[in-house]
Amino acid sequence: MPAESPSTLRVTYKATDAVISYRSSTDPDMIGWQTVYTDRPPSNGIRDAARMASTIGSSFSFEFYGHSFYLGGVSCGTEFVLTVDGQTMLPGKSDNDVIGHLKGLNLTHHSVNLTILSTGFDFVLERVTFDTGVTRGAEHAYLSTDPSWSFSPCLWELYPQPELAVVDLPAVQLTRAMGGSASFDFTGDTIYLYGSTGPRHGSFAVTLDGRTQILSGWSINVMPHRLLFFQSGLDSLINHRLNIVNLENATLDLAAAVVGSCLIPPVAQSDTSSDRHLPTSASLISLGTRDKSTECAATSDQMATTSLNTASQPRILFLNINNL
Repeated sequence: MPAESPSTLRVTYKATDAVISYRSSTDPDMIGWQTVYTDRPPSNGIRDAARMASTIGSSFSFEFYGHSFYLGGVSCGTEFVLTVDGQTMLPGKSDNDVIGHLKGLNLTHHSVNLTILSTGFDFVLERVTFDTGVTRGAEHAYLSTDPSWSFSPCLWELYPQPELAVVDLPAVQLTRAMGGSASFDFTGDTIYLYGSTGPRHGSFAVTLDGRTQILSGWSINVMPHRLLFFQSGLDSLINHRLNIVNLENATLDLAAAVVGSCLIPPVAQSDTSSDRHLPTSASLISLGTRDKSTECAATSDQMATTSLNTASQPRILFLNINNL
């Protein structure tokens, strides 16, 4: 029996993940981008949420390694300009890509920015899904309490979480000090960094192999289990170092790093296993066909209830951290 060809990794950024940066034309703290919750049932105790904007000039940006990406959400006739690596692009449209998609990009690192030019109804971003072109491999989670992590002395504390629905993450590493730093060494081609975001969080810098990204953990609501940073397309044969630095006297908490390697075949995991909180293979989100005429009119009050099949990606289960 011939061996199955290895599948490639597809990854989803949720709109409330810190890997997506938002700017508002009316508010430098991006409050112009509201957090709206869907009516879909909570997943692992966490409600699904999106970002919504209705002001001209509002924008969002993200980086990824891959050759194509999909923007999931509701544009509702909003005009926008999309740039990839500084060049204006015209995104493709289809029944399954409500906002649009781009394919056929060079397999490398890309920077994407979308800016709203005019508005009809509210513009809602739910998620970004992209093809990395990297062969999917085994993934392993390293909690921030793992000895493979290093933290600057005296600036971090172990923050207990006694009210977990599942006892998967007893504590996270947390700092409120500017300059508080952490580092994590690993070997693999893919890295995910998890933590939370909230109104007391601020900006932080993530450096991987000498390349730095400035990101923000600020959000108007506390959002647990957020993807703070992601990178793929790394050399699986060499050691990599991830450095995180808090840039403000604000909260920064780290829950776990998840490392993937195409050199190790992926292992199927059962939802009933004791390690069900560890990574699962990522897959492409499926966006159902929507009735835009009714959906667009409803977005200013609440998100539409159309069902989405969300891509499963590495996940660490924990509840709201209300006092960060």
